Amino acid sequence: MEEATPVTSGGTFLTYYRFRSFGESNPDDIDVNAPMIAFTFDDGPNPENTERILKTLTENYSHATFFVVGSNAEKYPDTLKAIASAGCEIGNHTYGHANLTSISWEEAQEQIDKTNRAVNKAIGEDTTVIRPPYGAYDDNLLNALQEPVVLWDLDTEDWDSRDAQKIADNILSSVKDGDIVLMHDIYDSTADAVEIVVPKLKEQGYQIMSVSEMAAYKGKELELGKAYGKFKSEE
Repeated sequence: MEEATPVTSGGTFLTYYRFRSFGESNPDDIDVNAPMIAFTFDDGPNPENTERILKTLTENYSHATFFVVGSNAEKYPDTLKAIASAGCEIGNHTYGHANLTSISWEEAQEQIDKTNRAVNKAIGEDTTVIRPPYGAYDDNLLNALQEPVVLWDLDTEDWDSRDAQKIADNILSSVKDGDIVLMHDIYDSTADAVEIVVPKLKEQGYQIMSVSEMAAYKGKELELGKAYGKFKSEE
């Protein structure tokens, strides 16, 4: 069979898979039988890098979940609005990137609530999911939290390398259907990597979306009292 060539519509890249399946009808359509992954970004928002990432996602008919730190959310409400306007999901990453297992529940709750207040003030809605900083949680915390806990499957280690090509290579060499990919939108190298990797993943047929979107399309209800990575709970 002759190899398909990339197809563009209105200047926007469509995947080989979607072009074969849908023609040029609606590249926003989701095929539940095609591979999908969730992109997640921690520690922002950051006006420059978050907006660059949003631009890349939007141009490629993709979404992500942004786990925001409340202190940054307070500083950059317009960036929160841009995240929501792009159809992306906003998650809670505490107010000051606190290790929730090393503080009292009252302190932990305030870390979470302050972030929710900042997000709600900007977009009129609370966060929908939570990622405890450092991935640190215990059973008591898990049972007390009022949002589903989302971890990750693929750590790009962007915080360590600060190298766009290494970050992109890490994703492209390891990612699998159903993966939750961890990145940080506070680094310009991560924004660079997203610009590299998103078109390549789309070319390979991956649909890139938020955590809650992927859960819904895979028929998985995100429940309280569980921690999710690759949508396999810790049961």
